[in-house]
This record gives sequence, C-alpha cells and structure tokens, in this order.
Amino acid sequence: MNNQYPRQNRQKRTNETQVRTAARNNAKKKTPAWKVLLTVFILIISVAIVLSVVLSIFGIPFIGKPGSSGFIDKLQPDVSGKSNWLDSDTGEPVLSGDRRAKVYNFLVAGLNDDTGNNTDTLMIVHFDVENMGVNVVQIPRDTYINAGYNFHKINSVFAAGYNRAELGTEKGQRRQAGMNELCEFIETNMAVKIDFTVIVDLSAFENFIDQLGGLKVRVPCDMTYSDPEQNLYIDLRQGEQTLSGYQAMCLVRNRKTYADADYGRMDVQKIALAALMKQVKENITDLSTLSGLMSIALNDVTTDLTVDNCVYFASKVLKMDMDRVKMLTLPTQNANGYITVLKTNAVEIIDQYLNVYAETFTSEQFDPKMRFTNAKDSTQHKTYLYNEMDYKVYSADRIDDEVSLNVMGKK
Repeated sequence: MNNQYPRQNRQKRTNETQVRTAARNNAKKKTPAWKVLLTVFILIISVAIVLSVVLSIFGIPFIGKPGSSGFIDKLQPDVSGKSNWLDSDTGEPVLSGDRRAKVYNFLVAGLNDDTGNNTDTLMIVHFDVENMGVNVVQIPRDTYINAGYNFHKINSVFAAGYNRAELGTEKGQRRQAGMNELCEFIETNMAVKIDFTVIVDLSAFENFIDQLGGLKVRVPCDMTYSDPEQNLYIDLRQGEQTLSGYQAMCLVRNRKTYADADYGRMDVQKIALAALMKQVKENITDLSTLSGLMSIALNDVTTDLTVDNCVYFASKVLKMDMDRVKMLTLPTQNANGYITVLKTNAVEIIDQYLNVYAETFTSEQFDPKMRFTNAKDSTQHKTYLYNEMDYKVYSADRIDDEVSLNVMGKK
C-alpha cells in the first residue's frame, strides 16, 4: 500500500478545459461496473494481510491470544485532528458535530489502467468498531450530478481532480488529487464524513482469486453470454462451486442475465463479496497464501491508512460475525434519461448506515446546493424531491438466498 500522500492541500476549483478532457476520457472507454467489488475486497484483504505479516515479523501474539487485545487497542486511529472540508463560498466547515466513538468511514474508488483516471463505480464503507458492524453502500456509477462538470456523472469528479494536477506530477500524487476532489464533493454535497481513502487498481482481480485457490461461491442462476471484443465468455451453471479467477470475473461482470441489468449485477457482486470475506477469514493464518495476496495488494492499493491503522481495523474485522456486515445500494431512478438520487431515501440511508455523528442526519443537511438534481428540469427535480422506493439491505450471512430470490426474475 502507498500511504505517502496524505490528504493535504486539497485543490478546490474547477478548470473547465481539464474537465472537458476528463469528459472525453470517460466517453472513450467505460470501465465495467463489476469492478467496484474489488475495491472492498482489497480494502478488507489488505488490512488483514498487513496485520498478519506485521504481527508475525515482530513476534507479537496473533489475534485471539492472551495479551493481543491490549496492544491492538493502542493502535486505535485518532481522527479528531483531521480537518473538515471548507465551504468554497463561505469558508465555513462543511461538517461538524459530536463524533460517535470508534466509528469511521472509508471512501473506496476503483481505477483501471486501461482508462487511467476513471472511477465508474464508488462505495462508502462504514465501520462501527464499538458495535462491531460494517455497512457497505454502493453508489451507482451513472449517478447524476450538476456541479459545473461538463460530464454529468459522479465518476467525472475524480477524473477532473486527476487531470487538474500539474503535468509531470508523479502518478500517485495525481491520483491523490483526484481523490481529494472526490472527498470534497462527497462531504460537501452528501454531508458524509470521510476519514480514510482507498484507491484501487483493478487489473489484478483474476490473479487475486487464483492466489486464494479460487472463489467458493453459490452461483444464483445459469449465466451464458459471449463478447469476443471484450474477451468475455461467460458460461456458469447455478449452484455451489469453486470458481477460477476468470470465472469469478465472469460472475461479477455479468449483467445480461438479469431483467434489471446493473442492479442485478450489483446484487450478485454482494454475494461474491460475502463469499470472499468468509474465505479470507478462513485462510488468514496461511502465510504462503498471504504472501502471494500481499504482493498483489501492495501493488494495487494507494491509501492514507497507516500500517497502525491497518493493524487496528483488520484485528476488528477478523473477529466480526458475518451477520454484522450489511450491504446496500443508494436508491436511484431514471428521470428524463438521468440516473437520479432519491433524496428521501438518501437521507434515511446516510442517517442509518453512514452517520459518524451522534446527532440525527436531516434532509436540510443533504445536498444544500442541489448538486444531485437539475431544478430547471421539472420531471427530474420532482423525482429527486418526492419519489421514494423500497430498497434491500443484505446481510452477508444470508445473502446467497436473498439475492438468489431477487435475481430469479431474470431475462
């Protein structure tokens, strides 16, 4: 992991020329949305790997043995000194309030070397260490934003910050500039506090699964699809099995099987995530497996998490029961061709699943500048303000059955 680029000196303003460059880059080649899943895979696995390796190197008792908890608890991250974003108009802090103890948010973004600076998919991971719970909220890749960018999708935010960094700047610093821009947007407009960031290269997905010995997972339905241009040949049968790296890629990439396409794909990605979390926990003491996973992860993750942070969080994740991991997708609807956030649902989800403050999250806090809607488009604006929908919250210990039932309305 690369943690030498702290979230400091964040750049604020939009440069229209470079934003247009971001839009063109986005238009040229889209990163498949299935790759969002690997961001959380790498986050969880990377911290677990670092924990095991560090403890074994320095002779510190492994998790669960007498004396280990005292050492681990001394590594609890202190985020009180991390400054909030400032409102670009007023200069006042965007977020404030009394923090809940031992509750943290991680912004996770996936990149693809083929596109360089695209983040077509995002997720926020909420870790309540005090109550031993994790919430994973996926943000659809095409979510509409109206924030001065020529490309009205949330994946343009990172690209704009990346392109605005000075030419010749080291790649990791440009990526951090993009992540800073994304953090500012999330905190300013969604009012979700971000404590740590994780940027993931996604090219190693197949090798990662193969290094684990395959992915033991229940495929919810038969899947068949071919696309020679993408070198994609999906041929999976329903049922429990161990998938190779390529087969696992096919599982989480498939969307043609489902009536609701991208949403069905995101649901099946949750199955794979739960299966991988379970498998990693079972293999965490296998140092040869960990060594191989680490060599992949260390090359593909840039983060502002320190080693101490990783050790602390991994120790807690590894003790957590799977029924304490919840996964959901931010509800959206198509309004005049735009994938539009539903404000009432968003406020509820942020309060229940992403709130790090003691105070209840309110609708007045969400999107004060109306960046997730176009007030001049009456159809979209009414959808944003007044529409609500039922949304599913999946529990990692029961996700096989829950998602299987949900995707059986397949094409």
